Amino acid sequence: MIGARPSGCPHAYCGCGLRKYLGLADERLNLASNWARFFPHEARPRPGLAAVRAHHVMYIEAAADNDEWLIRDYNSGGGL
Repeated sequence: MIGARPSGCPHAYCGCGLRKYLGLADERLNLASNWARFFPHEARPRPGLAAVRAHHVMYIEAAADNDEWLIRDYNSGGGL
């Protein structure tokens, strides 16, 4: 784990950490599911998008080999 929970973020902080990283002030984005509600969906992953799954959001930084992705993932369970 690199770093810790960002200042002012709730216990489950994936949405909060990501919004702070991106410089977004809207605290509704602390809730991971709001990322899917407030932003348009795209058919395929690409760098610069948020990837949302049940109760979690992460940011796609770059493409890697073999359809793998480098992601920025706050609060990724187990402190990983």
